[in-house]
Amino acid sequence: MKRKESCDSWEEADYLLRVKCEAQLDLEGVNAWLTDAVNDAKAKAAKTAEPLHERIAGIDAALKAFWKQHAEEVKPAKSRPLNFGTIGSRASKAVKFLKGWKVAKILDLLPARFVRTKKYIDRNVILAKPPEDLLEYGLFIEEKETFFAEPDRAAVEKVMAK
Repeated sequence: MKRKESCDSWEEADYLLRVKCEAQLDLEGVNAWLTDAVNDAKAKAAKTAEPLHERIAGIDAALKAFWKQHAEEVKPAKSRPLNFGTIGSRASKAVKFLKGWKVAKILDLLPARFVRTKKYIDRNVILAKPPEDLLEYGLFIEEKETFFAEPDRAAVEKVMAK
């Protein structure tokens, strides 16, 4: 049930900061418990899944060996449908680097159209500029006051330890 808090004095504000910090500490405990539970579940799932992964890998190896022996039987097709699926081969392409070539060198040599880059606005650079310089880019700086309530964790932990 949601509590409706009220604050009518500095003493009550101080008390609410303490209560807020205690709730934050409790929440950290819940999150730590959750993390442990999730990690335990992941470890159990990995242990349970390991023989299944091994079985699937073995099946894939057997099917691949069978396909290599019998691929000629379905030529010119590259696959063969069966009752429970299809086996075959498909073409794939990968870009590889020549021996001794580094990514940085390749990026310098490639035309821009061959390279993907993520563009983003650098907020820190923009905030360092005078506001009048930003107008030509359709930007302006909005400054506003925002409320915060930051408990003194060390002080609250000290009181809780008593």
